[in-house]
Amino acid sequence: MTPPQQCNRYDGAMPTLTIRFSDQDLTYDHLCELASTLGIPPEALVKRAIAAYTGAYGQSNIAPAPKAENLTMLFEAHGLLKPRE
Repeated sequence: MTPPQQCNRYDGAMPTLTIRFSDQDLTYDHLCELASTLGIPPEALVKRAIAAYTGAYGQSNIAPAPKAENLTMLFEAHGLLKPRE
């Protein structure tokens, strides 16, 4: 058994997680079929599933945010994005 994948960022690159399925596992086929039915890429379906599973985990109570000039500022204010440095 391989050790769990670490959640690390390398050289400022966008973080990634790799999911591998055995040749006999039908989960991959089911994900691709469902994504096709929904008209979205499989990656978007996986992101939706992760968001649904994790819910509000790690999000602070939403307090009134200052008026945001753009979506990035709004998402940062509500804890959906890390603040820019």
